[in-house]
Amino acid sequence: MNRLSILALVVGCAPAEKPVAPVALIAPEPDAEPKTCPVPPTADTPHAPMMPSSLVENRRLAGERAIGPDDMTKEHIHDKGIAAVRADVLMCLDETGAPTTITMTSSSCVPDYDARILEKMAEWRYKPFEISGKSAAICTTVTYVYRQANVRAVTPNVVTPRSPIVAP
Repeated sequence: MNRLSILALVVGCAPAEKPVAPVALIAPEPDAEPKTCPVPPTADTPHAPMMPSSLVENRRLAGERAIGPDDMTKEHIHDKGIAAVRADVLMCLDETGAPTTITMTSSSCVPDYDARILEKMAEWRYKPFEISGKSAAICTTVTYVYRQANVRAVTPNVVTPRSPIVAP
């Protein structure tokens, strides 16, 4: 029994003569490239040394590390048929370990999620970095990838259960 026949049995109809591409719930490919949107560069280029994010992460004192979208934004992402999004952020810390610059360098294409990331990252605090024995400002990049399972495949010109039905 092929996949089309199994699907036909599940929905209670006979298999079609010609294969038809069904609209179905699918799990995202684990290595699927997350969706991103470019962000125009800003004139505020930091002059502090760049540090690897893993080194910076080990010095975090406060703030929520795993920043996911809120429930409404999750639903929006799901309804758009997006399996994964990615956002890249440049973060600079002052000599005390507080963020001074938090700039989106690559957007998730979901403005509400981007805003949530920036808002939550502003709450982060770190143990101060030392360079040559003196407290120093540093910068790093932080990447967020959010994935959803069972995202509805978006097929154009197909009536789905969520599509409005207009009576004649």
